[in-house]
Amino acid sequence: MILICPAADGFILECARSAGLIMEDYELSGDLKKLTGMTKTVMSNKDSRFKKLFKVLSTDGEMKMLKELLDYLRNNRFESQDADIIAIFRN
Repeated sequence: MILICPAADGFILECARSAGLIMEDYELSGDLKKLTGMTKTVMSNKDSRFKKLFKVLSTDGEMKMLKELLDYLRNNRFESQDADIIAIFRN
């Protein structure tokens, strides 16, 4: 199990801030409460605004690490190794 802390909405905002991105440039709110409302919609996983943001964030910081971890776990479903996972966190 992977626990994202703070909750995913806060994680997204913090990653965007760390990358120097302005949420409004992606037509998303930089306010946590408003962003939470946007992410809780049924179709937020298909929302082009989030897709554009995540595409940019996927190459930066903690979001990059999360992507690498998920890719590793997906590709090594029953053969993942602790040492490999630790190496992802140390990069």
